[in-house]
Amino acid sequence: SKQNTNDYLIPWNVDPDVLIDRFDIRELLSHKPSIMKTIPAARELESFSQLNFLKYRTLVLAEVENKSPSEHVKEIRQRIMHRNGELGPTESEILHYKMLEEQREKDESPSDERNASCTQDSEDTEEDPTRKADRIGRQYRIYGFSRLIKREKSNHAQS
Repeated sequence: SKQNTNDYLIPWNVDPDVLIDRFDIRELLSHKPSIMKTIPAARELESFSQLNFLKYRTLVLAEVENKSPSEHVKEIRQRIMHRNGELGPTESEILHYKMLEEQREKDESPSDERNASCTQDSEDTEEDPTRKADRIGRQYRIYGFSRLIKREKSNHAQS
């Protein structure tokens, strides 16, 4: 019938080679629209950053601690199982206690100045953990990673 014919199509006033329906909204346009890249507003950037934070949080934390993502996930599982009473202390907790014990032994024994200057130099070259977390977070398009972590911790403490 008539629906299959071009009786209802008219040339578009912007580009006469294009036929449009007489009720098509494009008929009201006086020019062909161009696709423009818009700069997202601050609110949109904040929401994208929040979404990326939720997606990549574990990866950023693993990189900050110089661990592979699988090691980090394994450690998180162990912490959860430990909290539920299913496991003893985690590997990192054991290492932490060993380091504390070694540090206590070093503090009790006399140390020479060379060892003190070596440890001081290595501490100076280490990057601030907050800045490191923010720098790695930016690689995942998470802006203000340390601020988001603080906000998450405060929300968790309040609930």
